[in-house]
Amino acid sequence: MNDIFLKFETEVILKILSENIELENQFRLQYANASIIEREFSGYGFFTKFKVDPKYRLSNHENETLGNVKAEINDLKHGVGFVLFIENGLISILECYTYDEPFPNVIKYYKLY
Repeated sequence: MNDIFLKFETEVILKILSENIELENQFRLQYANASIIEREFSGYGFFTKFKVDPKYRLSNHENETLGNVKAEINDLKHGVGFVLFIENGLISILECYTYDEPFPNVIKYYKLY
């Protein structure tokens, strides 16, 4: 995993959170205090699992999915999509998926939209 991947992942999460202005600050606080407990590459994307201290839990947003962010990566024809899962009021998993193309081993460039 290279530095550009970590930058990419952070920018994706912050962009997803910025799509929900009402909750952006609360979820940014969670993300700032989250630790990555696992990252699994499936060949067609990845799953990053987070652990967040329960004191940051949002009780009125128990189980949700946030998304609406896509990215162009390297030479993938159809890019990638993302879903951020909220479980028990806490950021839980970021899923990245391709549209029937292998996820690149190294991210050379990307553009979020």
